[in-house]
Amino acid sequence: DETADPILAAWQAGMAGNAALYVDHLRPAADFLVANGPADGVERWEEQTGFSPSTMADEVAGLVAAAAIAKVQGDTASQRLFQATADNFRRLILATTVTDNGPLSSQPYFIRAGKTGNPDQAYSYTLGNGDPTSYDQRAVVDQGFLELVRLGELPASSALVTNSLAVTGKALSAPTPSGTGTLRYNGDGYGDCEVSVFNDCSVNGEPWATSDQGTGHPWPVLSGENGEYQLLAGDSSAATADLDFMLTSASGVGLVPEQVWNYPDVPASPYGADPATASIGFADGQADGSAAPLTWAQAQMLRLIADQAAGRLLEQPSIVASRYAGGGPSTVPLSVTAPLTAAGGDVPMNLTRPSATVDAASVPVTGTTAPGATVDLAVTSTAPGASAPSTSITTVTADPTGAFSATLSLQPGANSVEVAATAPASAGGGTSEAIFAVTDLHVPGTVVLSAGAAPGGGNGPGTYAYPTATNSDGSPVFAPGSFRLSGLTVINSGSTVSFQIGIANLQPTFGSLLGAQLIDLYIHAPSGSVPAGEVQSTAAAGAFNYSIAPASAWNQLIEVDGFGTDDWVTPASSSSGLSGSSSVGAPSVSVAQLSPSGGATPGLVTITVPTSALGTPGSGWTFTLALTGQDGFGIDDARTFTATPGGFTFGVCSAAVGGEASPPAVCGYNPSNVPFVLDAIPPASVNVQTELDPTQNPSGVKLQGVTVP
Repeated sequence: DETADPILAAWQAGMAGNAALYVDHLRPAADFLVANGPADGVERWEEQTGFSPSTMADEVAGLVAAAAIAKVQGDTASQRLFQATADNFRRLILATTVTDNGPLSSQPYFIRAGKTGNPDQAYSYTLGNGDPTSYDQRAVVDQGFLELVRLGELPASSALVTNSLAVTGKALSAPTPSGTGTLRYNGDGYGDCEVSVFNDCSVNGEPWATSDQGTGHPWPVLSGENGEYQLLAGDSSAATADLDFMLTSASGVGLVPEQVWNYPDVPASPYGADPATASIGFADGQADGSAAPLTWAQAQMLRLIADQAAGRLLEQPSIVASRYAGGGPSTVPLSVTAPLTAAGGDVPMNLTRPSATVDAASVPVTGTTAPGATVDLAVTSTAPGASAPSTSITTVTADPTGAFSATLSLQPGANSVEVAATAPASAGGGTSEAIFAVTDLHVPGTVVLSAGAAPGGGNGPGTYAYPTATNSDGSPVFAPGSFRLSGLTVINSGSTVSFQIGIANLQPTFGSLLGAQLIDLYIHAPSGSVPAGEVQSTAAAGAFNYSIAPASAWNQLIEVDGFGTDDWVTPASSSSGLSGSSSVGAPSVSVAQLSPSGGATPGLVTITVPTSALGTPGSGWTFTLALTGQDGFGIDDARTFTATPGGFTFGVCSAAVGGEASPPAVCGYNPSNVPFVLDAIPPASVNVQTELDPTQNPSGVKLQGVTVP
């Protein structure tokens, strides 16, 4: 929504004719929505991933505005692409956020967020904001769907909207002496605490900031949104009641707060009370201890006042309302048959787009649609750290049978591919879109180094054991082979250098394909190379309990952390590891699964950086690769060790090995002092288990890299 709304604002502000603004900002923003929507990141409350009616409504409006601006700019291919994507996303709102079998009504209604893409699935999740209860996604509602009406994507009279309002009215209404307010969503635990709600605070009015468990209260901004809906629905008295609540509950001279207290009055704590639990004093129907004014709410109140004076919604975008009046453009048939099977239209998507993996610079895309339809095929690089990714569009026309084909150039790594079909105006001008992901393993250039896996690698000194946590189906969270390297390849493409790192068994962990691994790649450029500069032997973090051998000491270090920030740094004389070092930039990172083999699914992590900053690898360059586990709560994001494996800690030894009559000496080592390395790729003459065994290296574990001949 934060990407879509500025596009809409540019259209409404009359800036469609600004070519530089379009090329440099508006088109890239719209391309981002096409490549990453409709479910990306977090919804309006910044707490949940999934399909959000309000976020998706904003995306649709932003893309319709982008299409209108593209038309002004003469960019007809982007215009069609943005329109077809907007239409597709609007259909997906209804497919992914409306439940037909939820417990709150016998009729369909909007849920707060579709977590799986199937809103009829009994999928449970925690709200992540002070309420520890696990809720069925079908039982959690908010009024974010009103954004669909405000923006003109659904009529106020829609039976789906009116029934959803009846559902939220029962679940979220909060009566106070100032009028009836609206809660964010049922189960909200964000706000000053009322003991009777969750019994999770010690005193009424305890400041919510002291813990992550509080009590949700009505937000006046939501009354403003509801008031605008009531104006569209023709109920001016209901709109007035919403405005009165905003004005009456405001503090000072009309300062609209974030939240309003909706429980019995709580007196202020006496002077000298413990500030961790002291109440500032609350009155039912008045501002609580939240921010006031909340600028979002203040603006919403002013907009509602202006709307009431005009008797209509002043900021409803006419281009959106006119496009979706009467249900919107029709859907044309669309199917993609290569490089994978995908479909457009009303087919619900999962959170992960259908995907394919190829090893070529280009990929043929074939399919069928309406005869004579214009087919726009867009490719956008979505690899993390990709510098200024741009969208390329190829346009073809379906033949008289509806068949079409095109060959699309790909970027190395992750790509988003959209196939948008637009029927001729004479045939109704309907649209459809199929969206999927293609990971390209192909890296053009010269192979500078190819180093295979170290025999016996994957468990440190030969004794390390994986954490024991299991998924709900009983399978291990940390799949066997997740921390075993299968090789390192360095490829020089001229302007870039790519490092391809193989993982023996790459399985999604905690929702991410690279959710378990932490990769450190130490790069040594020999003296005289450009750039070379200062070298350092310290590991990425001093607490990792190893160093780099002097001959392999690094000039540059790249660390890839699936859930954290990917870093690329050079040493600083006063620093150790990443701390205080100088950033070179953000590496481009892509992750792919390969064809399953022998019960495992190998994976490939590709890191790409420009030679202008790295230099040109050649003879004498050394690469030291270390693989460990990542954990946002660990030491510098690394997963920690215990004597034997815990649910989420590595074991220095398994319980069985540690219990042997004569266990290996490392089993008695302090878990805090063992090297945080599950695998490495040393020179062929070096045994990796010996290299990583602290009991066999009294002066400390020192990793040796592989040198280009």
